[in-house]
Amino acid sequence: MKELGETKFILGMEIDHDRTAGTLMIKQTRYIDDVTNRFNQQNAKAVVNPCESGMKLTMMQSPTANAERETMRTKPYRSLIGCLLHITTCTRPDVAYIVTQLSRFLENPGQQHWKAAIRVLRYMKSTKDVGIIYISNDGKVMLEAYTDADWGSNLDNRRSVSGIMIMISGAPVVFESKYQRTVALSSAEAEYMALSLCTQEVLWTRAMLRDVGHEQVGATQVWEDNQGAIALASNAGYNARTKHATSGTTLSARTWREPSLRWTTLERKISWRTCSRRRWGPSVSGSWSKQVASARSPLSISGEWEC
Repeated sequence: MKELGETKFILGMEIDHDRTAGTLMIKQTRYIDDVTNRFNQQNAKAVVNPCESGMKLTMMQSPTANAERETMRTKPYRSLIGCLLHITTCTRPDVAYIVTQLSRFLENPGQQHWKAAIRVLRYMKSTKDVGIIYISNDGKVMLEAYTDADWGSNLDNRRSVSGIMIMISGAPVVFESKYQRTVALSSAEAEYMALSLCTQEVLWTRAMLRDVGHEQVGATQVWEDNQGAIALASNAGYNARTKHATSGTTLSARTWREPSLRWTTLERKISWRTCSRRRWGPSVSGSWSKQVASARSPLSISGEWEC
């Protein structure tokens, strides 16, 4: 057996381990460069956000005429989305929301969908050195989770998007942006479904940490910005107005009585931790990117963004 030193590269991810500073960073600078060259965007103008503020992507933008479809068949849309998904899954939760949106149109993408995907690639090109930094904490491994929902954001079927992020050592280890299976009738219901998804992931992560010798002491803090969702989860009894919502997502209500989780209302702010379901303008995106690169204290910007 030969000693090859510390791991520097694995599965397209670059690993930078600074033992003096006590940090470990994972990024995909080289892979992003390869993808940029593959899709001829090496000389494209840089952008400061992954999508335009107020952008809406729908099935109505898919081509209907045969001539349009033939034109779009020359665009490697599926290949591009596959590359973006790989980057998102590994090191870039900041683009999880928009990449999830773009993945809906793999079967029949339109010109607007293609332009939106190229914009994400241009954004990654301009932020290719951004990654996730884990900071040592004297051997302490503490979980913290954030959850949010984008109510009725899918204009085609009005399904909502759940966004969750679970943190260890100040950086995400689990992050998801996915469509909910049913149509939520209120923002509280959408947030409740996202909270249920986050609860499942937190319980699994706690069990995994216990198996590797880092059993969590006390409850895991889960941040949720909707008091109605917390009220739904904390009241497991019958309620005529919410029985349709709680019947399919009872996990949160059952877990409320257990000491493993502690849910707290988070003030409505644009936080880099809720990026998995966000769309933003240049100022917010720039602040988020700087925060991921440094991975120090949490960053929040007061106010809500407009879709």
